[in-house]
Amino acid sequence: MLKLLLVNVFKTRCAYFRHGRLFKKKRALFTLLGLAILPVLIFAQTKDMFAVWLRYPNAGEEFLQRFVSTSFLGVLIFLVLTGLPNVLHHFFLAPDLVLLTSLPIGKKQIYTQKLVEAAANNLGMYVAFGLPLLLSMSYVLHASPIVYGVIIIASFLFILIPTGLAAVCAFLLAGLFSVKKMRRFATLILGFFIIFGWAVLQFVRLSRLNPLAAEFEPEALMQFSNSTLIVDRLLLPSDWIVTVVHAASNGQVIAAMLNLGLLALLSALLIGVTINWRARLASKEIRIDASTHRKAVAGPAFTFYPFRLAHALFSKDNRLLFRDPRFLQSTLLLMVMFVLAPWLTRVETGTPQGTFDLFLPYVPVTILSLIAASLLARQAVPIERLSFVFLLQAPLTARAILLMKTLRIVLILTPFALISLLIAGLKTDASAGLLFSLATVHVLLILCGTMLGLTSAVSATHFDWIDPRYMMSPSGHFIGTFLTLLCGGLGIGLFYAGLELGHQIIAFVLFFIYVSVVFGLSLHVAQVRLSKLEWTY
Repeated sequence: MLKLLLVNVFKTRCAYFRHGRLFKKKRALFTLLGLAILPVLIFAQTKDMFAVWLRYPNAGEEFLQRFVSTSFLGVLIFLVLTGLPNVLHHFFLAPDLVLLTSLPIGKKQIYTQKLVEAAANNLGMYVAFGLPLLLSMSYVLHASPIVYGVIIIASFLFILIPTGLAAVCAFLLAGLFSVKKMRRFATLILGFFIIFGWAVLQFVRLSRLNPLAAEFEPEALMQFSNSTLIVDRLLLPSDWIVTVVHAASNGQVIAAMLNLGLLALLSALLIGVTINWRARLASKEIRIDASTHRKAVAGPAFTFYPFRLAHALFSKDNRLLFRDPRFLQSTLLLMVMFVLAPWLTRVETGTPQGTFDLFLPYVPVTILSLIAASLLARQAVPIERLSFVFLLQAPLTARAILLMKTLRIVLILTPFALISLLIAGLKTDASAGLLFSLATVHVLLILCGTMLGLTSAVSATHFDWIDPRYMMSPSGHFIGTFLTLLCGGLGIGLFYAGLELGHQIIAFVLFFIYVSVVFGLSLHVAQVRLSKLEWTY
């Protein structure tokens, strides 16, 4: 029966690739090519760097192994954090779980299938970030073809370990919190980890360790080697899998088999603990939703005042920000990016030679403002879920709903865009007049990008989504970002053309007219689309 369940998982995955929302028949090849870009880029960049390290006096194989082990420790932590929401979904919230448990099948067989599904969901992250490092290391060590087969076996065992660790953490907390609350919390923790990792990578650049890069610093190699000594003293699965590949590439069969056995032993132990623990939890009461038994608090008496409906819509959108951790996660990530963007921009010393050189240091903030406005706007509609149809039946116009969402996003992003511009201005000794002009332009760009994002969200939203990755169709994400950058670029081009004509007022008039036209057309298209949505349950 377990074999039948695993075959069912395989067929479901194949059907997902053939007919799922992510893969259509005509776009399957292009989607697969797009998913392969990241690991290919990592492999292409790391193999040359690893090859130079082998010949560099202060590096060598020991440094290479230490670097890959440290990187794999980050991959292990990342897989545990991404695996926690997956484990909670597959073991407690999966739609087919009730049907499977009602069949005359052993509970352990069912939970084995769910463990395989949870591990399969982590496979993509591992292939994108972890596998290219092992392939690069084996490539520069001139490993035999057998080693690549060993990499596949070791990778299979390694993926099961973070999934099992995530399951153990989930089962420990299952008796303390509701499952859905734990999933929201796990998603939020993952978001903070991504923000922290992104910020660290911006300041600790790998180019400092790459002898082929212009920013190479020989002292950085020694600093990195000394700072990672503690990792070598820890017996971690991330070190085991790297040792397997390194030993197998150098013909050290005993060391490779020993570490491969450690991976197999730990993965088997975690699989057994996970399956038996979940089978025992099946006989206990697990809270899925948070408790709804709360003390009723009388709200304020209804009083009518001007813009009462607008205030109610704005308050509702503010509550949605904290209801869905994915929206809060995106907002926090963008806030950190706004603060870091000016510090990551190189400023050339000297007097600017022209208008283009004057505005060049602020280009990253401009691009980030457009992308951030479009991203938050594309999420502002799907998080309403199916309750959005009831909002449309209220005595409200679609225009009012869209305008309140736009106002909320503009108020979120504008302060951080202004802070980012102020930091960049202090670095370049910009005048107050220039900063005021840039602030006005960026507020209008955020307004324009938000409405374009709302238009694409209304056109491509799946209101019945289950997986948060499918809040919108992939084409909707791509088209929304592309249109926002295109329209924003055209607006900046008009503003620049006005400045070249010799008068700042002309530039602002052209830019304001352009933003007004784009905003009005986008609002009209989104309003018409909302009135024609067909709702299915």
